[in-house]
Amino acid sequence: MPYVPADRAIADFMQYRLRRKPSLRTAEEYGRDLEHFGRFLAGRPNELTFHGPFDGLVTATRLDLMRYADALGDKRLARKLTTAAVRRRLSAVKSFYKWLQKADRREDDPGALIELPPKEESLPKPIDEDSLAELMRTTIGGQGEFCRLRNRAILEVLYATGMRRAELVGFNLEDVDFKARTISVIGKGRKPRTVIFNQSAKDAMQVYLALRPRVDEHAFFVTEKGARLSHSQVGKLFRQYARIAQIGKVTAHKMRHSFATHLIAHGADLLSVQKLLGHSSVATTEIYIETTLHQAKQAYDASHPRDKRDDI
Repeated sequence: MPYVPADRAIADFMQYRLRRKPSLRTAEEYGRDLEHFGRFLAGRPNELTFHGPFDGLVTATRLDLMRYADALGDKRLARKLTTAAVRRRLSAVKSFYKWLQKADRREDDPGALIELPPKEESLPKPIDEDSLAELMRTTIGGQGEFCRLRNRAILEVLYATGMRRAELVGFNLEDVDFKARTISVIGKGRKPRTVIFNQSAKDAMQVYLALRPRVDEHAFFVTEKGARLSHSQVGKLFRQYARIAQIGKVTAHKMRHSFATHLIAHGADLLSVQKLLGHSSVATTEIYIETTLHQAKQAYDASHPRDKRDDI
């Protein structure tokens, strides 16, 4: 079911977001974040079924926003959020009040002086090659042949291309060129790019297509009923596979990290990996070199005998 906010101001703000940056998923995330703030203002932060309307949302004060920013790290408000999640929720709130002022729906902008917490600098955490092989061998009991083959194709495509989850659910049948082994996708900022896939992914995709329902839907990956696979359905799929494979947390984005890290570890040059990932700056891609060096250092420390001996 498409997300439709009950609060009129949130719905208007989402339409404004979509006109400026046509990303439905981002607009929906901002809408849900504003609902979270609305429940906080109403004193009902944990009532997830309460979707508004929120009487105090448009008239909230700077003090309300400051209290909310302080509360986001409190487990009593919700589960303890990551820094990235706190930044996104506050960004949604700040953007909302900036829009209200711009639209002459209030005179001031109470979010103007609210600061976001600094970003956490951390290296990507790829899946090691042995664990990834185990993931590819994993099957979920009770799955039909269609789901098994589709999910195997999804895993192969993500590892072969490094594409993002939104790109995976967004590409269509006509975007795939099996002869050239390429897929045309729409990346961040609605920028089109071309990704390359390997023979393993090609084989898995073609086997899946033999069982894909013959429906009008153009999406490459569909449900058993023929609807486009959703962003959340892919997330659920990964949680199921990770639990059964017992290899820790696995996400579509972790597959992207693994794609880049493994390519560099096996000799791919930085500029090629940058192009394959769709990064606008090579500086963004360089973090995968740091990841590779970090892994090499761990292997070195675990294996070199010099520091382990006390007889020399």
